Amino acid sequence: MALSKKTKTRILFGFTTGLITSILVFFLDLFTNEPTQLYKYIFYFISTTIISATIVGYFAIKKDTKKE
Repeated sequence: MALSKKTKTRILFGFTTGLITSILVFFLDLFTNEPTQLYKYIFYFISTTIISATIVGYFAIKKDTKKE
Protein backbone atom coordinates (compact mmCIF):
# COMPACT_ATOMS: atom_id res chain seq x y z
CA MET A 1 0.00 0.00 0.00
CA ALA A 2 1.54 3.25 -1.14
CA LEU A 3 1.21 6.36 0.95
CA SER A 4 0.33 9.69 -0.61
CA LYS A 5 2.80 12.54 -0.58
CA LYS A 6 0.70 14.44 1.98
CA THR A 7 0.70 11.47 4.35
CA LYS A 8 4.46 11.05 4.02
CA THR A 9 4.94 14.75 4.70
CA ARG A 10 2.75 14.58 7.82
CA ILE A 11 4.63 11.57 9.15
CA LEU A 12 8.05 13.07 8.44
CA PHE A 13 7.12 16.45 9.92
CA GLY A 14 5.64 14.84 13.03
CA PHE A 15 8.65 12.57 13.51
CA THR A 16 11.08 15.47 13.08
CA THR A 17 9.32 17.80 15.50
CA GLY A 18 8.93 15.02 18.06
CA LEU A 19 12.61 14.16 17.85
CA ILE A 20 13.71 17.79 18.13
CA THR A 21 11.42 18.38 21.11
CA SER A 22 12.65 15.33 23.00
CA ILE A 23 16.30 16.24 22.32
CA LEU A 24 15.74 19.79 23.53
CA VAL A 25 14.06 18.54 26.71
CA PHE A 26 16.98 16.14 27.25
CA PHE A 27 19.51 18.97 27.00
CA LEU A 28 17.39 21.19 29.21
CA ASP A 29 17.36 18.48 31.88
CA LEU A 30 21.09 18.00 31.40
CA PHE A 31 21.88 21.67 31.92
CA THR A 32 19.57 22.05 34.93
CA ASN A 33 21.05 18.92 36.55
CA GLU A 34 17.72 17.10 36.70
CA PRO A 35 17.70 13.31 36.49
CA THR A 36 17.24 11.89 33.02
CA GLN A 37 14.20 9.68 32.63
CA LEU A 38 13.73 7.78 29.39
CA TYR A 39 9.94 7.53 29.64
CA LYS A 40 9.72 11.32 29.86
CA TYR A 41 11.51 11.72 26.51
CA ILE A 42 9.47 8.97 24.90
CA PHE A 43 6.29 10.70 26.09
CA TYR A 44 7.43 14.04 24.66
CA PHE A 45 8.39 12.38 21.37
CA ILE A 46 5.08 10.56 20.92
CA SER A 47 2.82 13.41 22.06
CA THR A 48 4.60 16.05 19.98
CA THR A 49 4.59 13.77 16.95
CA ILE A 50 0.86 13.14 17.16
CA ILE A 51 -0.06 16.76 17.85
CA SER A 52 2.11 18.26 15.10
CA ALA A 53 1.08 15.68 12.50
CA THR A 54 -2.58 16.35 13.33
CA ILE A 55 -2.14 20.11 13.05
CA VAL A 56 -0.26 19.84 9.75
CA GLY A 57 -2.96 17.50 8.40
CA TYR A 58 -5.73 19.87 9.48
CA PHE A 59 -4.18 22.86 7.73
CA ALA A 60 -3.38 20.79 4.62
CA ILE A 61 -7.02 19.70 4.38
CA LYS A 62 -8.22 23.23 5.04
CA LYS A 63 -5.91 24.56 2.30
CA ASP A 64 -7.14 21.94 -0.17
CA THR A 65 -10.80 22.79 0.43
CA LYS A 66 -10.12 26.48 -0.23
CA LYS A 67 -8.67 25.62 -3.66
CA GLU A 68 -11.87 23.92 -4.79
